Amino acid sequence: MDGDRVAAVRTTEAEIPCDYVGLAVGLAPNVDYLDGTAVEVDGGVVTDEHLQTAEPTIYAAGDIARYYDVHLGRLHSNGTWLSAIEQARVAARHALGEDVRFEFVEGHSVAIRGLEAPVVFLADWDGDLPAIERVYGDDHYRRLVFEDDRLVGASLIGESGDVVGQLKQLIRDGTAFPGDEKDRLLAPRLDHDALVAELA
Repeated sequence: MDGDRVAAVRTTEAEIPCDYVGLAVGLAPNVDYLDGTAVEVDGGVVTDEHLQTAEPTIYAAGDIARYYDVHLGRLHSNGTWLSAIEQARVAARHALGEDVRFEFVEGHSVAIRGLEAPVVFLADWDGDLPAIERVYGDDHYRRLVFEDDRLVGASLIGESGDVVGQLKQLIRDGTAFPGDEKDRLLAPRLDHDALVAELA
């Protein structure tokens, strides 16, 4: 500490100078009461893309759901309000007989004191998957995460809503960007339709 301000974070390996510190507790769903039931539990209540559990009459939505993410092709959890609302809608509609899937692309927006630029995280932005990045200026940064040449996540600072929306759509599309084609997504301006057409 430097007076009443944070000056650094000390880990077991190093001391890292900083101006701000953010802490998050993550998700810790209460699933113990499901022991002995047909509902599968794996870091949350496991569901398919309809939010339906292994017990067909039971659905899960919100922080507790570990749903099959159709964009990532694996189980995923999401702790945002907007995701929880959409999960509840999908679960209710599917329970009523509609053939709907949860196809939400996760997004987090964070306001950081002293930083005017918006900070946005999309989908699978924080794992160990391969990524590319570019710094455009003091308050403009883009980091893109790929799995099997598909865009699956992003960390963004100072990006416009248009770029955020186009990256979300590319995650939904599952378009493959082989080799150096990935670098095209680091261009300051993006044209979703042109990118998809040229890579088809």
